[in-house]
Amino acid sequence: MRKIFAGLLALGLAFAPAAALAQAVGPTNQIMCNQSATFTGTGAAATVITGVTGQGINVCGWHITNTAATGTFAITTGGGAGCGTNTVPITGTLSVTSTAPSADHIEYATFSAGGGTNVCVNATVTTVTGVLWFSRF
Repeated sequence: MRKIFAGLLALGLAFAPAAALAQAVGPTNQIMCNQSATFTGTGAAATVITGVTGQGINVCGWHITNTAATGTFAITTGGGAGCGTNTVPITGTLSVTSTAPSADHIEYATFSAGGGTNVCVNATVTTVTGVLWFSRF
């Protein structure tokens, strides 16, 4: 009887759906952020984190506020001053007011910029200030 039960159990496991067996492909390490960069808006795109050849930039989040009633910001990556070449948007244009700061900060990276690529913030008014949390390697 035990042999029959063991045989049926083995047969049932052989036909179990693959989704039921969790597997990880590749490394499962999270990238932690241990650096920060502060900025003040310029009314145009400005480089906040300067890229280093061979080192990617991993961003965990930001906290951005504004002392005026209205203003917007957008975070991008790219080359050159103000990420003017090969620009890639990281966020859309987000509103920030004096009563509603914009914050998105977690302990591990949510987006990365390739080696030598800058991270920029385009703040539409000079009253927008903030900090970006990142790591570089």
